[in-house]
Amino acid sequence: MYIINKHILTVSSLRIQQGKGKNTKIILNGNPNCTFTIEAGKLYYLAGVSGVGKSTLLWTLARLHPLTTGTLHFEGKTYTEIKIDYWRAEIALLPQKPVILDRTVADNLLYPFHTFNIQKERLCKRGKLPPSFDELQQELNSVG
Repeated sequence: MYIINKHILTVSSLRIQQGKGKNTKIILNGNPNCTFTIEAGKLYYLAGVSGVGKSTLLWTLARLHPLTTGTLHFEGKTYTEIKIDYWRAEIALLPQKPVILDRTVADNLLYPFHTFNIQKERLCKRGKLPPSFDELQQELNSVG
């Protein structure tokens, strides 16, 4: 298993809102005491009544919904320092409803392969690439 950092994602003082004006709904209020860390190899459970913002929080962590204020840190860097393609290759969201990227059909179909290649390149750079593609697939599958 190739886990680089025990602390994968740290979230600090996150403020998330939806809508504008009278229709603004605050999902998280940006409280500085609202900080949490997602660690490698741990399972997390997010619960709450319908409409409370669970999905919006997850969409924000995957950078599919903008955060209003606060900071996301991944591997020691803030979300603004990390290219969106790299972020989405590392942090995935499996939504209840399928998502189509605002790109061509071909881009949507090829996106998983693009993500896999980014992961493969990272492992190569660290000198931890297994000798065969089959072994790489087994390693990546064992992480998830």
